[in-house]
Amino acid sequence: MSSFQQKCQPDNQGYGLTFFFAAAIYLALDQWTKYLVSTQMQIGQTITLPVSFVQLTYVRNFGGAFGVLADAQVVFVASALLALGCIYWQFPAICAHTGKWGCGISAAIAAGALGNLCDRLRLGYVVDMIDLKWWPVFNVADIGITVGITLMVFWLSRMSLDSEDEQSDMQAGSCASHDVGSE
Repeated sequence: MSSFQQKCQPDNQGYGLTFFFAAAIYLALDQWTKYLVSTQMQIGQTITLPVSFVQLTYVRNFGGAFGVLADAQVVFVASALLALGCIYWQFPAICAHTGKWGCGISAAIAAGALGNLCDRLRLGYVVDMIDLKWWPVFNVADIGITVGITLMVFWLSRMSLDSEDEQSDMQAGSCASHDVGSE
């Protein structure tokens, strides 16, 4: 296969390992920060940090993002399981189209969903601690979910534009015109 054909055909080797390694590290970071906050701080306690725009505040979140829908644990557990199932189901397509970066982004989303799911099942609430003072308190898992989804939407919309360019290239003969048998 020519190098040009290899560029037109994505290779999935190593993506599963990238995903699981990134997800494991991110999940461990999330659970470690929650453990430290829940064992070293009192509920509602605030610790001022050297940087002025953020502080640590220990909050037990019984709702969803930003505390909405308090006491709707079943909805949030089901949503997390659905998100994890979708990532698992779409993982080959995500990696085929986005490469290792897309796998890493998927890992952050999955680890965030799993981190908050672990809290909900184990504790009945989610431990939040990052307080920007002007935004509801959140945690490391929330960052993975929010940033991951934002990057994935950006990446996929960019790929959609690239796909339109690729279709134009194929119509012009760039990938299709290369002889399959020439290696």
